[in-house]
Amino acid sequence: MNRTDQAKARELIDRARELPPEDRRDFLDSEVGDDTSFLSTLNLEIEDDDSFLVPGGALQGAFFEDLADKIEGTEVQSEIGPYRLLEKLGRGGMGEVWRAEQLEPVRRDVALKLIKLGMDSEEVLARFHAERQALARMDHGNVARVFDAGVTQTGRPYFVMELIRGETLTEYCDRQRLSTQQRIGIFLDVCDGVQHAHQKGIIHRDLKPSNILVTQESDRPVPKIIDFGIAKAIGEPLAEGAVRTRIGQWIGTPEYMPPEQAEPGLGDVDTRSDVYSLGAILYELLVGAQLFEGESIRSSDPAEMRRNIRDRDPSRPSDRLSSLKGTATEVARRRRTEARQLARSLKGDLDWIVMKSLEKERERRYDSVRELAQDLRRHLAHEPVLAGPPSLDYRARKFVRRNRVGVAAAIVISGALVAGSALASLGLVRAREAEKVAVAEAEKANEINRFLRRLLASARPEGGIGREVTVVEALDRAHERIANSFEDNPEVGADLREVLGTTYQELGLLDRALPLLEESLVMRRELYGEQHERVASNLNELARLHHSKGDLDQAEAYFLETLDVLERADRPRLYAATLNNLGMLYVHAGKQEEAKATLEEALQRKTELFGEVHNEVMPTVNNLGLLLDDMGDHEAAEDYYRRALAGNRELHGPEHGLVAINLGNLASNLRDQERLDESVDLFEQALEIKAGTFGTEHPSYAITLSALAQALDEAGDLERAEPLHLQSLEVFRAALPETSFRIGAALSGYGHHLFLQKDEDAEATLTEGHRILLEALGAEHSRTRRAARLLASVRGES
Repeated sequence: MNRTDQAKARELIDRARELPPEDRRDFLDSEVGDDTSFLSTLNLEIEDDDSFLVPGGALQGAFFEDLADKIEGTEVQSEIGPYRLLEKLGRGGMGEVWRAEQLEPVRRDVALKLIKLGMDSEEVLARFHAERQALARMDHGNVARVFDAGVTQTGRPYFVMELIRGETLTEYCDRQRLSTQQRIGIFLDVCDGVQHAHQKGIIHRDLKPSNILVTQESDRPVPKIIDFGIAKAIGEPLAEGAVRTRIGQWIGTPEYMPPEQAEPGLGDVDTRSDVYSLGAILYELLVGAQLFEGESIRSSDPAEMRRNIRDRDPSRPSDRLSSLKGTATEVARRRRTEARQLARSLKGDLDWIVMKSLEKERERRYDSVRELAQDLRRHLAHEPVLAGPPSLDYRARKFVRRNRVGVAAAIVISGALVAGSALASLGLVRAREAEKVAVAEAEKANEINRFLRRLLASARPEGGIGREVTVVEALDRAHERIANSFEDNPEVGADLREVLGTTYQELGLLDRALPLLEESLVMRRELYGEQHERVASNLNELARLHHSKGDLDQAEAYFLETLDVLERADRPRLYAATLNNLGMLYVHAGKQEEAKATLEEALQRKTELFGEVHNEVMPTVNNLGLLLDDMGDHEAAEDYYRRALAGNRELHGPEHGLVAINLGNLASNLRDQERLDESVDLFEQALEIKAGTFGTEHPSYAITLSALAQALDEAGDLERAEPLHLQSLEVFRAALPETSFRIGAALSGYGHHLFLQKDEDAEATLTEGHRILLEALGAEHSRTRRAARLLASVRGES
């Protein structure tokens, strides 16, 4: 910066300060003229001076934007680099946005954001280039891509983005008169996009409805988040040692800004800052009003504005709707309901979810956007949400909601007075029994929650361990404590053993899970007898565990016993789920006809219960694909895989573990059809999702590693395949017993890889893999037969 210009700028600011605020712009305008270089210097000095803030929070120094119009002929060229400017789309706090045509290397329409005069171009571009690698890796259907960045001949930075033709999130939802559930559905897509960016290390820092545009794709609304990464790129660095902090410069919008972001130097911002902004957006989607509309959070005094953001608490959504009075009717109409009904729908879950997102202390917010989205999905499924207090009344109401058919029947009986007092009494007794069950379950849940809270508290440094602990270490500590706890409350003891055993199982730690599940089964049989659904729950988990360990005979016995209990207990949902599990056992055991009949029955029952697209339905659709693949009908299997993939993306978003599993299965199918390029691409997508979802030490991650390695072998990329084979075997052996069919299959794949490399160890590796598969699955299983064929080819046998 030219020191002479800087001194001149300070002199002008001092003179302007002596004038009334409304006269300062005209004075500076007349003094600066068309000197763009000096204008930039003056703007930077004004941004360092709180006294030039005016009501509404805008910089008095924004006069430079008016001057920019006068000198646009020299500042904005018709072409900037390989981009031809076509029309100005708008102007915001950072600069102006143009629709532009990219001329090379491809021709396409883009959005070009030209950063306002006065920004320090070298600093801006240095920060942006530090973000470029992460931004380039973002590839999500709900995030607008950033293509390029540069600087004009006169020194103004620009960014080139995907051009989105759409309405803002709130405008679209209001124009379409979307219901509350539909609005939450679109908001969940937004959450998926933000979560994807967070996984890539990018925080938005200016999430608001106008930065989320909704377009129509295949007759479906698709929200697109714009300006991702740009706020961080043009803002001050978050690390220590930043060059300087411009006190007047706000990165973000006060109505959606978390307290930590309003602090000088932009504060200690992390992903939970975006959680706050998403909570403010959700608030507006639900209520039709901003957090502090009518009691503005903005102020002419920067310190006062920061205090407002830090200290002013918003009303709960349901209370805010009630305060809207006359406009509440119009808000409800735009959501296709009545004001009273809308207020009732907001009370409870949605109030709690929104207010947890908007906590002033980050530690009390959701830890991630994924957690926020999961709680919203729990609400939509009428399941208890994490944000809600575990009161008995809340648990009881959730019980009634989940069991509305049975409870409704009890109410009908109790209301049928003309049928006689006996029937009315019967209805009342049933209703009270349901309430007692709900209360008892809530009391047990509270006891379990208290145990887990004590456990987590002891894991803090001041709690005795003295260091941070892993999830597995925390589970081990819980296992130790359970042994001598809850002797006077065996129901809670049995529940905790099942919870911990199932968690170990999901983490792939099968040997630690087995004794817990077995202990829980013994306790529940003593408590409830043989024919109880809680006993069935233990039997099913033990069946799944033995299936994972490769002990298929024991797993089948447990599954059949589970079905017998569930049939007697009349639990059709659980019965259908267990049929699905049994069907998959038959698939892995090579019993194809039994598998087909069992899975088809499971799919029929589930579809009748839940419809075509549901969390309970999609696994069975996927599993029928697996079976058809084993039977050699790859084209029919592909249809099932694509149906399962589309359903799980609709239900869970693109980054979910189930989506990764579907991608892996479809990739294997395409590999069998010799569509190798497509197969490798899908395996890579699945692997990236599994790394973030399961972790790199989980057997599910190793399954995809091994499959990708084999696809690369078939594609001829042996060098890249080698370390993937070895890594998958290492993970399997750390998590599973040596007799697991997973290890046998991985050894068989690696043996084939060694054969392709003409390695002398190929035969020994294939022999070991075949031996394990033969013992685990039998000679007739497709995996065993494939391994036998590979071994025969190595030995030169026909």
